[in-house]
Amino acid sequence: MLSLEDLKNSVVDFNEKSFRINGKPIFIYSGEIHYFRVPKELWEDRLIKVKRAFLNCISTYFAWNWHEQKEGCFNFSGWRDIDEFLRLCEKHGLYVIARPGPYICSEWDFGGLPNWLIGKNVIPRSLDREFMKYALRYYDQILPIIRKHLVTKGGNVILFQIENEYFWGNVPYLLSLYEAVRERGIDIPIVHNVDRFLRGTQIIDSIDIYPDPWDLDGPEKQAESLIEEQPDKPKMIMEFEGGWFSSFGGRLPTDRGDIPVEWTDMLLKTMIFKGFSLINFYMFHGGTNFGYWTGKNIASTYDYQAAIREWGELGDRYWVIRLIGALIESFSEIFTSCIIDKTLITCKDPDFQVSSITHEKGNFILVTNKKPERADVTIFIRDLGEKRIRLNGRSALILPLNVRLANGWVLEFSTCQVFYSYDLNGRTILIVYGDPDSRHEITLIHPFNGVRETVNFTIYEDDFFKLIGDSSSSLLLVALSRERAARTWFAEYLGKRIALISGLSLLRNYSSDGNSLRMDMDFKKGDGRLIRMILPWRPRAVKVDGKIVECTYDDEKWILSIILPDFELQGHVLSLEEDWKYVEEDLESVKSGSWIEIQRLNPPESLGIVENGHLWYFNKFKFEKKTGMSKIILFIPRVNDYVSVFLNGEFLGYAKHVARIEIDEKKLRDGDNEILLLVESTGHRNDGILPIANGLNEPVFIGEEEIIPLKNPCFKVLKEDSSLKPGVPAALDYSKLVNRPMEVLPPECFSEGW
Repeated sequence: MLSLEDLKNSVVDFNEKSFRINGKPIFIYSGEIHYFRVPKELWEDRLIKVKRAFLNCISTYFAWNWHEQKEGCFNFSGWRDIDEFLRLCEKHGLYVIARPGPYICSEWDFGGLPNWLIGKNVIPRSLDREFMKYALRYYDQILPIIRKHLVTKGGNVILFQIENEYFWGNVPYLLSLYEAVRERGIDIPIVHNVDRFLRGTQIIDSIDIYPDPWDLDGPEKQAESLIEEQPDKPKMIMEFEGGWFSSFGGRLPTDRGDIPVEWTDMLLKTMIFKGFSLINFYMFHGGTNFGYWTGKNIASTYDYQAAIREWGELGDRYWVIRLIGALIESFSEIFTSCIIDKTLITCKDPDFQVSSITHEKGNFILVTNKKPERADVTIFIRDLGEKRIRLNGRSALILPLNVRLANGWVLEFSTCQVFYSYDLNGRTILIVYGDPDSRHEITLIHPFNGVRETVNFTIYEDDFFKLIGDSSSSLLLVALSRERAARTWFAEYLGKRIALISGLSLLRNYSSDGNSLRMDMDFKKGDGRLIRMILPWRPRAVKVDGKIVECTYDDEKWILSIILPDFELQGHVLSLEEDWKYVEEDLESVKSGSWIEIQRLNPPESLGIVENGHLWYFNKFKFEKKTGMSKIILFIPRVNDYVSVFLNGEFLGYAKHVARIEIDEKKLRDGDNEILLLVESTGHRNDGILPIANGLNEPVFIGEEEIIPLKNPCFKVLKEDSSLKPGVPAALDYSKLVNRPMEVLPPECFSEGW
């Protein structure tokens, strides 16, 4: 990432391959984190972990209802201090994709729209005048904060997204938001997430991909459609499957079960080789839906089986993303400006898929084994001939071909994947990795004499080092196991990049004073204790927790080896078996409390009750008992979401959304009766289209039940007639269609042809 000084007065533009800052192409490797799902005290911890994964960008929604929970009362302080969140992103060298809605979805209450809108009878997500009035007022509050962090102002916000996932068109609404954003000083590229009808307009469209594991056909077709319909703009995946959410009563770790990390590896590599230069992992860290801020039926956990788990631990997906991120950072110029070449590599085996990208500075090939079994495959590379590759079942390898390294070295070919490559004091460092016990070969070409040298080696648990070259130029080849490569960290000292090869969980921070390099590491039970550092000088001493430890140094290869001492790790066990308290709720005290009297069932939101949670309803009614009465039924046609029913002080039953409860006649009094309803509203629909109110939505019926069959029902199929003609879907106000169809569709849709 460019320094803040470099970013002052920057220009952000794009071509068909990538976004650019001051003409320099950038590969945006991004992770989604929501500040409203992570306590403020943990923001920096999560951002450090993002940065260490070789991501260069954060994408975040800004939830309108998080900042204007009550109408007209905006809050950007404390946990809601987005200025501080953006500042921390700047501090850690991370770009930001700002996604302030007004609608965000995100499995968040009402999709981020404030609940008080429900009491306004507006049509959300549309050009409805009242909705736009409130949405633009929100923009007037939040955009000035985002604006001062734009990359064009020396900040780090590189892209701005309007709305979210408006799959159904309504281009006039989205263009209206575009104009509003431009008028308010947003001078960076404006994007949207999944609306094919926007392609060809000023707004750059992207795709979401959440395919079932091992199904590459779906995302590949999405990619081909985007490339065909939007050929002049960068290819973006604004939401790349980083896991999935969980709902009440659903499965863990996600509603879709386990999302294998091997699948993430295969899918990610496939989409990179489709030419995508912006990939945003949704989620990279999910966090928690605290309180009642979640969308309807969504669980409080938003772990998402993401790279950084809900509790902050680095999950298995983290290491997959990190390994590929290191490759992209090392060869970003190739990955941002490459050409897809379908003739460079071929394979006759139908169970394998191959692809390649080419650039003047080198090429990379992708070999994918779609079978569940490990297998060998022969590939044919133009100008190089046959190569035999071994792949694990359902795996993909990115392999280099004639790639230029630092100091003029050329990596002609490798059966091993590249982790990172860089210059260190004039020596080229090349770090590769593979699975334990796998055999590999690498061919390198000397920068001055053109001599080829092929190195054959086996990946073991221990690290492999080989110094190649002569006095005029040298290259250190480092071959690691996949696990050791994933946990190889980098620090900076005197302008030099220092590699720390380890089994440690995290390099949290590092600092130097000119005489020493200090690194703060996270170590957990089971982490390996062998550390090797690539240093161009012999250190005077090495200390761990202030104590000098023994080490060895290889003067020729510049390898410092350290065995960490045994650490005493103390576990903390929390007991939840003691010190519980409870209180029995007294219904009489509930009835004697302060009540809001209403003449009809107004939405709680229209009464200023905008927080989700529990509501009591109380009413009195007269009932006349008659001889020979059949079953007495209490019927509640609609309640959001859960209701507990009490009749004359006794609990009758519990239901979700619709209640039908048979009443024992003995519990009904002849004359005056009392009914209490305890309603729990867990959150609104997160589609943001249907503004369904909390609480009790329909009258309660008590009496005898009669079943009346529906005779001669009528229906009609809405065909592609005058209401659906070319161009209409792009302009169709879908939200208005759902909420007020008779104002959108022609009268004959409701009168003829039943």
